[in-house]
Amino acid sequence: VCVGWFWIRLRHYTYRKPFWYELKEIFRTIVIFAIFDLALIAFTKWQFSRYVWVFCWTFALILVPFFRALTKHLLNKLGIWKKKTIILGSGQNARGAYSALQSEEMMGFDVIAFFDTDASDAEINMLPVIKDTETIWDLNRTGDVHYILAYEYTELEKTHFWLRELSKHHCRSVTVVPSF
Repeated sequence: VCVGWFWIRLRHYTYRKPFWYELKEIFRTIVIFAIFDLALIAFTKWQFSRYVWVFCWTFALILVPFFRALTKHLLNKLGIWKKKTIILGSGQNARGAYSALQSEEMMGFDVIAFFDTDASDAEINMLPVIKDTETIWDLNRTGDVHYILAYEYTELEKTHFWLRELSKHHCRSVTVVPSF
């Protein structure tokens, strides 16, 4: 039941979340299911040791997050959890988005390039800056590219334009990073 809750309700197996946010959800879910389990034991009047109950649920609180993190780390090393990612934008917001993704390795976003037709730099953080629109669509032929729109607040029209373009080209994996 817990795995189904993680999968369907919390979308842990389909949506990439930061480690600490996911850990909070795991702890909260395990505590809630432990309380339901305790209520079930009490209402059915089963002869069940409270020490065994505490031992089992304490182990669950420790082992479930540990093995989830270990599994993600292993999948990352094998390249299975990695998702090719292109950051649209080349300003401070795009650089900040890149830094944030690099600090959260467990999310599995592998930034392969930046994209900005108006960029003056050829590279940002040792990654190429793509300026040709056709290259973006060529990279999306496999359909497994994640796009992050990280334009500046002053470039709101670009953000709207690229949201429409990505939608027209059936790009379903898109994140918009707001700029303040």
